[in-house]
Amino acid sequence: MHAMATPPVPITEGKFDGLFRYTLEVAALNDITPRTRVVTFASEGLSNMPYEAGQDFMFFVPNGAGTVNRRYTIRRVDRDASTIDFAFFRHASGPAANWVETAKVGDTIEAIGPRGVIFVDRDADWHLFLADDAAVPATMTMIESIAPGVDVTALMLVVDADEIRSVNVDANARVSWHHDQRVLLDALRAVEIPAGRGHVYLNGELHLVREAASIVRELGVDDELVSRKNYWRRDQANAPHGEPAKD
Repeated sequence: MHAMATPPVPITEGKFDGLFRYTLEVAALNDITPRTRVVTFASEGLSNMPYEAGQDFMFFVPNGAGTVNRRYTIRRVDRDASTIDFAFFRHASGPAANWVETAKVGDTIEAIGPRGVIFVDRDADWHLFLADDAAVPATMTMIESIAPGVDVTALMLVVDADEIRSVNVDANARVSWHHDQRVLLDALRAVEIPAGRGHVYLNGELHLVREAASIVRELGVDDELVSRKNYWRRDQANAPHGEPAKD
């Protein structure tokens, strides 16, 4: 049976109450950069799935005889085709990287979603984003959902120029790309915080997000106006629940 014929299963208890478990079938694979692979999945129920830019799915990734949880932000939903895109940055070996590397059209995987608590603040007068390679797809999705004319600054960290990609934004969005973390953080220190009520989004490696949050605090932005999401940590693999372990 194809995944398209398998409807999502509602979850009615526990911490995932209100979400759905989907059987996702690989419909297409597209390497948009040397290290970033976009996987398009098809599944019944995606045509009417409500979601906010910034939400993710928790994947049950094969790992030996069992699975581990890994979370990936929705990049795009095509309601007409009932498909959903996720961009996987292959920065290390591991269960998810191995699965994505060997995935073929027709393969299936189970996932729960859409989930997440960090969204674009629609009432903000301005937005400031900082992201590393792993968080670039999510950040691009959030930026592209902001209404034209709203002030946006985005600082992106990528390995090299091959990982730079176009962002569908208007002239009020300033997106800069950096290849060195020190340079990225210096660029953050140099940001002039606009007038009005804004919001800051820090997404990426745990230690990078932690240092960036300290800089943003020094810039005078209140903590309640800062959203932080740790995607991974450089000194150890993510925990089985899908997120980096805390100190």
